[in-house]
Amino acid sequence: MTSRLVVCLLASAAVAVGAWTVVGEVERLRADSPAIDLDSDADFLPDCVEWAALTSATSPDTDSDGVGDFIEFVQKGRPLQANGPLPMDHEMRFVVTSNPSPVGNQVVLHLFFRFMGSVDLLNQFDCYAELGAAPGLRFPLAALAMQPISTQQRSVAGAGTWIRYSVALASEDLVRAVLPCSIGGSATIGGRTIVTNVPLSEHGGVICSVVPFAPGLFSLQSISQPPASVVGSTPNNRVCVLQLTPLGSGSGGSAFLVSGAECEDCNDLVCGVECAASVGTVLVLPGGPGSITGG
Repeated sequence: MTSRLVVCLLASAAVAVGAWTVVGEVERLRADSPAIDLDSDADFLPDCVEWAALTSATSPDTDSDGVGDFIEFVQKGRPLQANGPLPMDHEMRFVVTSNPSPVGNQVVLHLFFRFMGSVDLLNQFDCYAELGAAPGLRFPLAALAMQPISTQQRSVAGAGTWIRYSVALASEDLVRAVLPCSIGGSATIGGRTIVTNVPLSEHGGVICSVVPFAPGLFSLQSISQPPASVVGSTPNNRVCVLQLTPLGSGSGGSAFLVSGAECEDCNDLVCGVECAASVGTVLVLPGGPGSITGG
């Protein structure tokens, strides 16, 4: 990895605490260990990321279609449904998880890149937060050099160079105080401009992200697995599949009415009772769903 790429990412890819205070065909999932580096199936997606992305932490190809989970994930494809391969190209995608630490749950940003060629092809990179309290205003995420960082790199013949950076953003309690928000980024790699973001909001007392589930359908997915010790609860990934109806666009992004919500039998786990109650609510996705799904 070149020093230029490292400096670029260290300069602009994670949040300083001060920036936050300004404001159906799936195998059974096993994402029961939240360690940032643990990758049970060695598919380059840590188990905690597979939980948040709804893929299997025990199978490198969740939908058994011959295209590995990492490739489908980073291309913003559909690793839950069998599909043919997409054209190979430079890619970038973010995921947010919540991981236990000695000082409480920490919200972690994971940045994934796939370079079809030299990493020096990266010639522009921006990472930012958009807060619900300040629609349309982007807060640059900086000070990564001050945060502990987990990195991984893998070269795969015919599939490029894969790179992952994971860094703690802030405590879960601090992030909860500024919800709804989104973590977004853009990059230009070899002339290809890529935009990605992770909308975060609180539902039923749980911090969730919006995850593509099937064509035209999205899931509100918890960014961490609930503890099994909670009385009266069953550990589950709170899969609630939403039908979104566009309402319009503004400075804060594209607004969607939740016009339908159903609990799907995803991973044989339990859907939260708050799913049906989400009908009639409004989700605002900066950049629209294209930045999550690839358009």
